[in-house]
Amino acid sequence: MFEIGNSLREARERQGLGYPEIELATKIRAKYIRALEEENFTAIPGDAYIRGFLRTYADYLGLDGDVYVDEYASRFITSWRDELPPQRERQRIRRRERPVSRLALALVLVGIVAVTALVFAAWRYGGSSPQVPGLIQHKHQHHAPARQLVLRGVGQGTYV
Repeated sequence: MFEIGNSLREARERQGLGYPEIELATKIRAKYIRALEEENFTAIPGDAYIRGFLRTYADYLGLDGDVYVDEYASRFITSWRDELPPQRERQRIRRRERPVSRLALALVLVGIVAVTALVFAAWRYGGSSPQVPGLIQHKHQHHAPARQLVLRGVGQGTYV
């Protein structure tokens, strides 16, 4: 059995590494690196983070990360069930509240159906006539050819 924190600290100091450099390389915050070296595992949020940080930090220092994780697990984890958060008791819903919420849901659904029916009816039966108001179309009426627009005073090669 070896001391996790001391061996990590000694390896870091032997290599002359500082916390900011390790933090940049491993993406582990310096406060968590210090917590690992001090074996203050309560400062790290959760067992999965502790194991991940231990493995990453030890591997970065050139140590075998699995050995550190196994040592941590043998000393500090008793069961995977210890990791589960405590279950909260469900609060009972009063019977008076249920019909109100069901009634509100029913009213919303009826409103959606009504709006959908109105939109469908307006689309299907409303519409407009194909003729534009004020425009009368005459069949078989001969029109004079349309006049052409002539621009005067515009030189050749000019585009309008």
